[in-house]
Amino acid sequence: MNKKIVNLCVCGFLLTCSSDQKFVYQKSLVQRESFMEKSILGVDKLDKDKIKTKEIIPLDKELLKSDEIKLFGTDLNYKQIVEQIDNSLNSSLNGYGDVFVDKALEYDVDPYLAVSIMLHETGCAWTCSSLVRNNNNIGGMRGNGDYYTFSSLEEGIDAYYRNLSNNYVSKGLDTPEEMVYKYTGFNNDNWLSKVKSYIKTIKSK
Repeated sequence: MNKKIVNLCVCGFLLTCSSDQKFVYQKSLVQRESFMEKSILGVDKLDKDKIKTKEIIPLDKELLKSDEIKLFGTDLNYKQIVEQIDNSLNSSLNGYGDVFVDKALEYDVDPYLAVSIMLHETGCAWTCSSLVRNNNNIGGMRGNGDYYTFSSLEEGIDAYYRNLSNNYVSKGLDTPEEMVYKYTGFNNDNWLSKVKSYIKTIKSK
């Protein structure tokens, strides 16, 4: 366990909370064991027995933006990951890297995966599709045969992450291989290879 990172988190928690209050962990850390097991926050392991038996202070999302905290199983901090995502977005989504990473933290979704699916489904690596430009629809979301329309790009991005979180990640579908059948309706090798290629490209920026 990286004791320095854990100690930093604990100190940050204690500075913002009074000692006589009772707290529970927010959704972003303990609702899904896979979230801990995959070291998304860069902490190798968490003491699950302590989590189950002790009152835990809530996670301050702003703390995760510290330069010292490594996120999503990488050696990169918040600012570095935002830069990678920014460098991968063009057209209508140019400059929206921080929004994509913030929503990734909020919904416990890997931003590399989310952005890669979006790039394949609705472009924006070069020119965004009309769904993004006219409907603020990120990722080709639809229901009852019709594509959804949102009032702003921020609303569309939020809905996209909420969909990934509720309908995929929370059900254990959090890799391209596990998501492809449900997302496309069949074992779509083209979709799978394109999404994986985008993930690799984003991480190289």
